[in-house]
Amino acid sequence: MECFYINLDEATERKSSFENNFLKNKKDQWHLSRFTAINSNYVETNKIKGGISNSNKACNLSHKFVIKKNLDSKVPVFIMEDDTIIGKETSKLIDATLDSLAKNKSYYKWDILYTDVCISDAKTIIELIYKKKIYPKKKNLNC
Repeated sequence: MECFYINLDEATERKSSFENNFLKNKKDQWHLSRFTAINSNYVETNKIKGGISNSNKACNLSHKFVIKKNLDSKVPVFIMEDDTIIGKETSKLIDATLDSLAKNKSYYKWDILYTDVCISDAKTIIELIYKKKIYPKKKNLNC
């Protein structure tokens, strides 16, 4: 698996934290490369239009550039931001998902697989909003 992470040049602490976490939890076949993130100055200089903030435009452009750079890749590409946390089972789960998709070629037609957390159950969303409001007020959390 070819893995890329997006990181601003000045975000050296995030770079170090991400790389340490990745190296601790990756599988041997996973290879990591850093992509220098597009910054807000680039967006301003190039007068990139749109209704979102310049930092969000820069982030979106960073993802776009990494994707464009890897369009002809023969292996899966995993694109992350430097605040991504790789758990002990992450690489196993992602590899297993890709293996399952490869075995079912005729059923699954895909080119991008999002690994972000998405909660679609309304009750769970409401519970999380409530917890977000009360947890910052508590000093000791037993989670």
